[in-house]
Amino acid sequence: MKSLAIAFFLLLGGVSYCQQRACLLYKETQGEGFVCVSDDTIAFVLPNGEYFYGTYNAQDSVIITQDNLLSKSNHTIVTIESDPSVMEIEILFLEKQFGYGYVNNPDTTPHLKRAERIIVLYDYDKESKVSDATGIISFNHEELNSLKDTLSCFAFVDGWSFRTEANIPVVYGNKYVIKQKKYGMNPFIIKEGRPYSYAPLVYFCCNEKENIVFKYNKSGEILKFHYTGQCHSCIEELRKWYPDLFYDLNY
Repeated sequence: MKSLAIAFFLLLGGVSYCQQRACLLYKETQGEGFVCVSDDTIAFVLPNGEYFYGTYNAQDSVIITQDNLLSKSNHTIVTIESDPSVMEIEILFLEKQFGYGYVNNPDTTPHLKRAERIIVLYDYDKESKVSDATGIISFNHEELNSLKDTLSCFAFVDGWSFRTEANIPVVYGNKYVIKQKKYGMNPFIIKEGRPYSYAPLVYFCCNEKENIVFKYNKSGEILKFHYTGQCHSCIEELRKWYPDLFYDLNY
């Protein structure tokens, strides 16, 4: 609760440490992302759309991120009345109609698509549920009785990029439709031992911390961000990329 309260204070215009002192701003080589670092906070958007805002620890030149305080902020939730004996979840995600299955289709505008197969991990990922071909996950009476007032879960669309963390009220007869806000908007999440975790090495590089590098061991991919100067606020830099990220923070 303390970290959430801090996030609310920052987002509602409170004076943060990052705003009192200048933040260091790094830009990706092709202009497809940024990293902003203050003494206690880091924010970034990667070229694939992943975003992060939260605190970090530094060990020499290595940057170790903590929890993403905005991991639940890339979606909205619409509640619909459903079967009174169950609780249901489904996902609408944004897809561009090109690539496999959309040969020679000139329309690259993102469209909302109902997911055909979704997966939800909950109870600290000890439990999971997978939808059938309808894309709907259903919790029956026995399952709902084993849950608390709120279902805290990690949900994702199988075979597609959309993923999110969500807090869903446990109410019989409700269907919760999770809707992605913007194409490519996914939280950067590192949680040790969890099935959706991956941990690139993030570090300052070279003299005077002139670069920040993300190194992915499995693929060998390297993302490099070059220092461009100081900025006023990490939150404001993140807002330039994803202004809708800061809505619906109760979820």
